[in-house]
Amino acid sequence: MAESAHIAKASLELWHKCLGHAMIQSVEKLSHESMVTDLDITDMGSGDLKELCKLCLKGKSTHNIIPKKLDVENPRRLHRVFSDICRPFDIEGHNRCQYFVTLIDGFSHYMWVKPIRSKDEAPKTLIDWLTRAEVETEERPNILRTDSSSEYMGSAFQEWLKTKGMHHEVINVDIPQENGVAERLNRIILEMMRTMLLESELPKSLWTFAVSYTQYILNRLPTRALDIDKTPYEVYHQRKPSVAYLRVFRCNTYVQVPDEKRGKLDAKIVEGFFIGLPENKKGYTVLEHGNLQRVMMSHDVTFFKVLGKSERVRVQVEERPEDLEEGLSKVERVKAMSPDSKHQMESESEGSEAHRKVKSVDTQKKAVNEPTGELRKSKRTKWTPTRDDDPRFSVVTPDTKIPLKSNIGRLITTS
Repeated sequence: MAESAHIAKASLELWHKCLGHAMIQSVEKLSHESMVTDLDITDMGSGDLKELCKLCLKGKSTHNIIPKKLDVENPRRLHRVFSDICRPFDIEGHNRCQYFVTLIDGFSHYMWVKPIRSKDEAPKTLIDWLTRAEVETEERPNILRTDSSSEYMGSAFQEWLKTKGMHHEVINVDIPQENGVAERLNRIILEMMRTMLLESELPKSLWTFAVSYTQYILNRLPTRALDIDKTPYEVYHQRKPSVAYLRVFRCNTYVQVPDEKRGKLDAKIVEGFFIGLPENKKGYTVLEHGNLQRVMMSHDVTFFKVLGKSERVRVQVEERPEDLEEGLSKVERVKAMSPDSKHQMESESEGSEAHRKVKSVDTQKKAVNEPTGELRKSKRTKWTPTRDDDPRFSVVTPDTKIPLKSNIGRLITTS
């Protein structure tokens, strides 16, 4: 009777509740594998208990698994476009911008970033970019995927999508993973932009220029989203991009001032910092040094690179072809020689080297033991200067004859 009092007999459902609503599989394993003592299950219950427990759903409910890769295909450019708005910045940027909206093509992963002042500007930004992309690629956009924010759900924007024949895919609330392409792009942009601003030590209010330059760089970098060895720019524009205009963010620059904007004696250049590339111009965006409120866009820009103390310069000397041929011919001749000839050649080279050493030592001894001669006197002809109180030059009359130069001074010849 004492031992039987310690054996607990109950149904599987009761043991499930006694063990803190543990998994049914864990309770069954304890009993079948005899991992504990005094556990006896009298009723295994129905199969519904293993699949559904309302209290477990209330306390342990989680999101369903979201695949890391898209289960849809993008067969061509602009077939599906992803868009998202980044959270507001705590510092206003250029033109009082606080947000930036991103758009990315699902086929080429070519991106476009636009700083905006408020979320209300997002629909107009999407309309402008989609219209421009349709003209550039000569292909019509089909699907737009965004979140369910109010700026995307406006009646005017929805009407425009219907006139273009586009389907609007809206992700579920509070599940940003469904729009993972745009969300990951926001993170990549912020990380690169933050790094460049930290390196440049410029004010944080210049983040609008940094985000635009980041977009320019990312479109010319390889990405794992593409299975081919091409950049997003090449896939989208169907030509390879050039990186000749890329510069270090905040590098020193000198901008030429036009003649009509300066005085005749003013300097012809203004010192500044490189902060990006303009969108619709062929040139550079420069921030004036000493006046952080003035932003210039010019093509007449000079960049100077000054080597620091820690930098190393490697000089590579190229050998001439004739020297290589001569060296090879010498090696071939040595290989073709007999062993006795090689030994004689080595002895001659050693003898000539010893002779050169002895000759150099004799030359040094001769230079040391040679007596130095006395200082030689100069043999130039010297003239003694004429005194200022010479009576011959005190009075000048018409009858006075000017003496010759040979009579003014006394000729002295030193030997």
